[in-house]
Amino acid sequence: MTLSLTILFATATGNALVLAEFAEAAARKSGIAARLADAATYDFRELSGEKTMLVITSTHEGEPPYDATDFFDFLDEGTTRLPGLRYAVLALGDTGYDAFCAAGRRVDERLEG
Repeated sequence: MTLSLTILFATATGNALVLAEFAEAAARKSGIAARLADAATYDFRELSGEKTMLVITSTHEGEPPYDATDFFDFLDEGTTRLPGLRYAVLALGDTGYDAFCAAGRRVDERLEG
């Protein structure tokens, strides 16, 4: 059985994308079938079929990247339950803000569900 990994990224400046590409290359080098998905264009209907996912998201002043607002709003609806999903979240942010890495914490809370 081949492990497959979806690496979903949400980025404003490109940092999360760079890390996602690095993670994809590392996964493939380890024999894991990996695919990149941009939260800005991700089809939410796919989420219920995901088995293993790495979410990499940036945060700016407590908010997720503007392009990924629809994805975060979808998660906030809380209508999708994902009990079999194995996931990890890599949150990027600036420690100078009170809501440090808030977007990543938000994803973790919603996926933990």
